[in-house]
Amino acid sequence: MPDSGHTSHAKKDQKRVHEQQCLTRDTSVKQRQDWKSEHQQQCLTQDISLKHGQDRKTENQQHCLTQDTSLKHQQDQKRDHQQQCLTQDTSLKQWTDWKREHQRQCLSHDTSIKQQE
Repeated sequence: MPDSGHTSHAKKDQKRVHEQQCLTRDTSVKQRQDWKSEHQQQCLTQDISLKHGQDRKTENQQHCLTQDTSLKHQQDQKRDHQQQCLTQDTSLKQWTDWKREHQRQCLSHDTSIKQQE
């Protein structure tokens, strides 16, 4: 019956090897799950970071658009002001021309009156 002792010892060794293999597989599965969780967390973090970057880009574009609109408004106001100044200059020039002509006529009239005296 010495064989049964040897067989029993071999079965125990097989059982111990099998348990070790199972434990190794469990550890490997756990490591893969941990890696997967960490990877998912990294992806989520990257997605949040990307979303934040897109939000900042959108906000920056809106700010630029607002500035462009403001600048356009200022340019329109400047153009209106220049047009008003040009109109005033034209009006002033017409007034100056009229005044000069009026003074010339008055002088001519005064000269005519003086000559008649």
